[in-house]
Amino acid sequence: MGLVWVLLLLGAVLTLLGGDVTVRQAVSTPDGHTAWVQVTRNTFLNPETLLTLLKETSFIGIMAMGVSLVIMAGGIDLSVGAIYALSAVGAGMLLRAWFLQSDISAPSIVVVATAVLISVGIGTACGAVNGLLTLGLRIHPFVVTLGTMAIFRGLAFVLTQGQAVTPVPEALRALVRWDAGSLLGRNTALYPVPTLIMLSTACVLAVFLWQTRYGRYVFALGGNYEGARLAGVPTGRVVLLTFTACGALIGLTAFLMLGYYGSASSDTGMGYELEVIAAAVVGGTVLTGGKGSVLGTLLGALLIKTIDQGIVILKIDQSYSRIIVGSVIILSVALDQYSTQWRRTTAAPKGVGA
Repeated sequence: MGLVWVLLLLGAVLTLLGGDVTVRQAVSTPDGHTAWVQVTRNTFLNPETLLTLLKETSFIGIMAMGVSLVIMAGGIDLSVGAIYALSAVGAGMLLRAWFLQSDISAPSIVVVATAVLISVGIGTACGAVNGLLTLGLRIHPFVVTLGTMAIFRGLAFVLTQGQAVTPVPEALRALVRWDAGSLLGRNTALYPVPTLIMLSTACVLAVFLWQTRYGRYVFALGGNYEGARLAGVPTGRVVLLTFTACGALIGLTAFLMLGYYGSASSDTGMGYELEVIAAAVVGGTVLTGGKGSVLGTLLGALLIKTIDQGIVILKIDQSYSRIIVGSVIILSVALDQYSTQWRRTTAAPKGVGA
């Protein structure tokens, strides 16, 4: 609930300090023609800005949910951006070779299904590698994913030779960039697909965490690994499941990015580790594991992207973006620790004579 108030306060500040902007807008005249008029509106509080904010949140939010799953189980994943890049360039290169540089003619649904399978498949495989290395080598996931971050990013560079992968099949772009503006009677483009997929993913993940046995195992493992093992929790399977699911969600995000922007490169997603982990931590996922929520992670992702949007609206130097996000991570963890310590102190029974 506190994060909601922070978002509302930040939104109010951007609304008041962001000022107004004048844009051209198409309107229908009584005689059936289209005319362009000058319209003044608030820079932040307008439908186009808010919908763009939701779209940008989707790319971070889906990955943050996967990373939250890993952190809830007591792990960490630093290879987020590298898996994102490898999934995107791998899918882009195969799609281009199969459907653009060959004589193969396939229906749109086949192209889209192939794109999903390739990008999610690559992400899932990368996540499984992280999990298997963590279990097989008995190395902390911080070290494992730090190494695989370099490996996956290097593979993406080797595959592309540092060149951008473009174009992609039009069927893929037509789906991800489906414009709902005309259906709603608006003259501006609206692209709801990334947001709808983010919300659908959140619902599925919430049901998994709270309504399934393995979902409860995730919290048990993060809360007390040894206790969970002694209680019969299949710790190895849970660790592998969380890393694999995280990779799959990163691959899903890569599919959306590839369809939306129509290209990918080996440096795609560079630095996303910071934003994704920040979204999870700010959303209440405890780095020591055992605590977190899907809703909190989504709100954390929304806060991170609102900060980015605010930097642009307030015309602050973009160089300060990483400084601000890093400060938010430290502040969030510090506040969570102080809050936990305060609750333990107030809940502790008072001694005799106190």
